[in-house]
Amino acid sequence: MMRFTLALLTLLFSHPSFAGPETKLLLVGGGNRPAEAVQAFSQWAGGASAQVLIIGWASEIPEQYFETLSKDFEAQGVHTFLKSLTGPTNAEERTAFLSDLEKASAVFFTGGNQNRAMAVIDGMDLRTPLTQKFLSGTPFAGTSAGTALMANQMMTGDSTAPVGLGLGLFKKGMIDMHFLVRNREPRLLAAMSAARSHFGMGIDEDAALAIYNSSTAEVLSDRHVVFYDQETDHDLVRVELKHQERFNLSTWTQLFF
Repeated sequence: MMRFTLALLTLLFSHPSFAGPETKLLLVGGGNRPAEAVQAFSQWAGGASAQVLIIGWASEIPEQYFETLSKDFEAQGVHTFLKSLTGPTNAEERTAFLSDLEKASAVFFTGGNQNRAMAVIDGMDLRTPLTQKFLSGTPFAGTSAGTALMANQMMTGDSTAPVGLGLGLFKKGMIDMHFLVRNREPRLLAAMSAARSHFGMGIDEDAALAIYNSSTAEVLSDRHVVFYDQETDHDLVRVELKHQERFNLSTWTQLFF
């Protein structure tokens, strides 16, 4: 009887109806945003009924980012946008931002300088509400610096302190951007070593990676994404994925269909 009860509980709680909301994260490596990736994110956001919150805190030209991003999304049928182009600096502005965050059906972080964006997030105590919004099932995305800050251990771009604390929506490993075109493999491997992180991934310029439930990643671009596994006392494992290929982030291995 006890074995039956345990088996039944295992079956019930492993059923999708008992799982939390599905999470979706889109990581763009900078440069052009692939139309396939923008289309996927627009659909995740709700299509014509979407309200996409564009956060420009990393950028020195946030209005320009907002204009180009909104045009990308409008081409995919999204017409309603919320924007936070400069970070909140007081309680009133923080409350206004949280109101927009609550209304948003998707959140997109622009490029620029990831350290600048994280200074706003931590300075205004926004880490928890952003994380909770993501875990509730709202899709998040970033490009370039907006991609970098999604990691738990973040590439800072600072040679003297290459690793900092990111937002942490992606916890498994480190992320670098503009990867192959700027020959950033040595930079990523050095940061992995500094952070004592076994795992890392490099997303090329004009490339995009979709991550579902923090467990499965799929390349949504013609440009490539490279995964690294550097276990202690083992040789470096390098896996380069191309369009529509998938990767198991739990086992850190390529998926074959």
